[in-house]
Amino acid sequence: MEVKLGFDELEAYVAAHYGQRVTLGRIDGRTVGVGLTRRMLFKDRQFNVSLVLESASDTEITLTYGASSALEMLMRIALNYMARHKPDMVEAVRICPGQRLKLNLAKVPRAVALVEALAFESIAVEEDGFLAGLSLR
Repeated sequence: MEVKLGFDELEAYVAAHYGQRVTLGRIDGRTVGVGLTRRMLFKDRQFNVSLVLESASDTEITLTYGASSALEMLMRIALNYMARHKPDMVEAVRICPGQRLKLNLAKVPRAVALVEALAFESIAVEEDGFLAGLSLR
């Protein structure tokens, strides 16, 4: 089966749950661009990062990103914020050497039942979102 998750759905989810406005857009079939506007020192600054889908398995998605040291610092701040406000998600997202992010779906409380019931086959970036190929276990 195929499951589609639209960029607009993800943007709305981030805004509703984390109070942040992000913009998402396709760069190519494995790369998505992420933009975030933050007010810093009385000025709005736009931060952009490209996330490349490196690999995916039933429980883990690995992304690589190209970011400046300032943006990497903001990513670490965001993970610290998440650790304080969503402690059950701390083990779900890790920053690894080589500008890699690892998303462990088995550690996301709301995704555990899905991970147990569905086998992950593929993921692609489409014009307006992500398309995942899944099968029942």
